[in-house]
Amino acid sequence: MPEVKTYGLWTNKGGVGKTTLTFHLATTYAHLFDNKRVIMIDMCPQANLSNTLLTHLVPTMGATPALVRGSAVVEQLKAGAEVPGMPAMDLPRTIAGYLHVANATGGYPMRPPEDFLVKVSSINPNCPDNIWLLAGDSRLDDMTITLAQRMQRQCPIEDCERTTLSMLRTMIKVLQQKGGPEWRDSDITVFIDTNPAFTEYTQLALCTIDELIVPVNADDFSLQAVDYMFNRVWNLFPDNNRFTRAVQGNSFAVRATERLRDLLPRITAIIHNRQNLRSSSSVAAAFQHLQDEAAQRVWRAFQEARRVQQDGEDFVFADKGNPNLEQFNLLYTGVMREMFGTGVASAHTGVPLHKVRERQTPIRALFRNTPVIRTNTVVAITADMLKLLSVVLDDHDLSRANQGRLLAMLRVNLLPPEMHRAALKRLLKWGRRKRAWRAAHNDDPDMTESEGEEDQYEDPPPEDNGAGPAANGAGAAAAPAANAAGVAAGPATNAAGVAAAQPPPQQAPSVASAAGPAGRMPGTPGAGPSNPRGGAAPATAPANGRKRTRT
Repeated sequence: MPEVKTYGLWTNKGGVGKTTLTFHLATTYAHLFDNKRVIMIDMCPQANLSNTLLTHLVPTMGATPALVRGSAVVEQLKAGAEVPGMPAMDLPRTIAGYLHVANATGGYPMRPPEDFLVKVSSINPNCPDNIWLLAGDSRLDDMTITLAQRMQRQCPIEDCERTTLSMLRTMIKVLQQKGGPEWRDSDITVFIDTNPAFTEYTQLALCTIDELIVPVNADDFSLQAVDYMFNRVWNLFPDNNRFTRAVQGNSFAVRATERLRDLLPRITAIIHNRQNLRSSSSVAAAFQHLQDEAAQRVWRAFQEARRVQQDGEDFVFADKGNPNLEQFNLLYTGVMREMFGTGVASAHTGVPLHKVRERQTPIRALFRNTPVIRTNTVVAITADMLKLLSVVLDDHDLSRANQGRLLAMLRVNLLPPEMHRAALKRLLKWGRRKRAWRAAHNDDPDMTESEGEEDQYEDPPPEDNGAGPAANGAGAAAAPAANAAGVAAGPATNAAGVAAAQPPPQQAPSVASAAGPAGRMPGTPGAGPSNPRGGAAPATAPANGRKRTRT
């Protein structure tokens, strides 16, 4: 049976990384699940997702490639002009063009939906060839009044609000059932980028999303946005004073929870984005405090959603069992480190994470030979992104992904085959999530106690350690016998970097093992305030507590 799954990112705050995360999550997913048809829908008038996807490098006679901006391609799509692989048409080949047609015909597309989709690889060959884009359009703002009028229309033969909010769901269904040969009866996965403003087209986007991904930053404004989101979408924690009842009595949240509950998204992941894992202990403590506060607010909403659920169904969170707080943080939350130069280079050139190492020569030339792409940094960021994807998909070890490509993204394919699974387990830290999932479904809180060896090791370092050519992909100084997971390995060391059989005598304990279990999520017991990744604070610090500066 063909499957349709829709993911989207939204929070009522700008600047938290929705577009960047959508780009990286969707392109990583498409690369790992090459048997799926992936549609990316840009529901933001700024069209930043479209600009990034359609930006591409063009070889030239010189050493520096030419950069074709995606914004120029978006303007062609808005004009309905001919683009590679697509003839000219009399409508914008954008989200605004599609909604115009669907709105005029009662929410049902009278024109084939594939006419509005662009195969991204036909323009940007660095992207996987199973991605299609419904491009953003600045005129989406102009359609707000039109959508609002249709949603409020009274009609005896149809629910106009439901059909309007279902326009994109209908498009995907028609595409799968009546589309061309490459679409009919195929598995379709959709990723939607949204606008923070809670407009009618944002409501349309939310009602298209099955599972919602919520990015937050470590600041008070993100915390306020979390509270706003739960109230405005699912009507949790309503303010019952007389003024609020008068103003919000017919709000979207009230109408949706009463009549459109089946269209509302379920939260599948909370992403603590742009975490600087190299901060000083005082900065790390501040970050950790705000992360813990966000985790507590989301946990409180989870408990409230379970309290008000109807017919035994949670309409706010995706079903991942019956977790306690520690299990909830492992199953629903993830951390994405600051991407620094790698993220800038990737978004600026339209090159996804899985391709930046391969394309680092032209990227470096474009940045005036600055080494913006560092292998160990890419591996560390990729590991974070894959951990987030495992939380989003509720697939702790990404067992359904293309395993060859998964191994190559983390450079684990450089190891002997018998070491692959242990190395993946260490890098992706999926052992604790697996135990949390089992515990949440069996209601056995004791099953999340640390048992796996992967909990004793930190992620690969985020920057080069100056080891030069002898450093491997994860950034650790490597002798010829070192493995690809970034741990110096002798004959008696396995792929996870754990000493096996007979360890050398008088071996000093590593910093990671001395620090205790690592990789705990915000709000989880054991995640001390001095270390944003859990465990104890570093054993040493500068004597005067100050960073050394150059004068």
